Amino acid sequence: MATQVIVCTPEKYDIVSRKGGERAYSQLVRLVIIDEIHLLHDDRGPVLEAIVVRTLRQVEQTHDDCRLVGLSATLPNYQDVATFLRVKPEHLYYFDNSYRPVPLEQQYIGVTEKKALKRFQAMNEVVYDKIMEHAGKSQVLIFVHSRKETAKTAKAIRDACLEKDTLSAFMREGSASTEILRTEAEQVKNHDLKDLLPYGFAIHHAGMNRLDRTLVEDLFADKHIQVLFSTATLAWGVNLPAHTVIIKGTQIYNPEKGRWTELGALDVMQMLGRAGRPQYDSKGKGILITNHSELQFYLSLMNQQNSFKNQFVSLFVEVRHDYVKISCASH
Repeated sequence: MATQVIVCTPEKYDIVSRKGGERAYSQLVRLVIIDEIHLLHDDRGPVLEAIVVRTLRQVEQTHDDCRLVGLSATLPNYQDVATFLRVKPEHLYYFDNSYRPVPLEQQYIGVTEKKALKRFQAMNEVVYDKIMEHAGKSQVLIFVHSRKETAKTAKAIRDACLEKDTLSAFMREGSASTEILRTEAEQVKNHDLKDLLPYGFAIHHAGMNRLDRTLVEDLFADKHIQVLFSTATLAWGVNLPAHTVIIKGTQIYNPEKGRWTELGALDVMQMLGRAGRPQYDSKGKGILITNHSELQFYLSLMNQQNSFKNQFVSLFVEVRHDYVKISCASH
């Protein structure tokens, strides 16, 4: 017997499931799969909650069986969500980091500068140092928190490479990648991307032309782009992993609250989850750069989310003139 499948957003299904009548479409549904169920924590959470509650109530009223399945790669309080979904303990499946196809090494770096401009420069110096550790060896994905910041940071790092004569570590003159990037740079619409591509650098954010975004994704997937500066679009949407992921800064502007707020655990886990490519890497590397005053907050936050059994977490602190680094390696 053929099975009909509906793939839609929570908002669309919410509308469908609200409609009553004897032959309400929702009464025909026998399985509801909610992907990215950690979005219960997001602005879309109330919609997901409404769908779950409505489905459970319908099962109680009609006695028609309908199975609820929730999926997430970043769900620290999975037991609470399971209780909400009325999942029996024997039907709850949790896979910790030991199931990760590529082990993840984490570093937490605190910048001590107080003034915004100096802090921006200090973070750029850290990003430059970390990028140079992997230059010519593996790709690096840097997350920043505004569209404007992608090009601003990318150009600052590119200029630092020009000043220190280290660009050749990323792009060899006459190589196939160099020729491909120069050719593609002539076709793109975004002026910042056009400026950066010939150097092996690129940017990605939702404000870019769709063709430009797709081109960047393809060039990065084919390893022509070595360093990619992006907003969280790539963390929550496109599956485009890199050997090393750097989160530059942890403060994001919240227009609803009218102030700057710190990244939450889900956002950090989602971004760091892009580190490590199963088919290429033996391990991935995730680096978080934040204000020194927030270091302990993120260490505590991430250690609580990643409380592994039978795993040894080694911590060491390296103090430099402009930042403090704490590295966590899971074994």
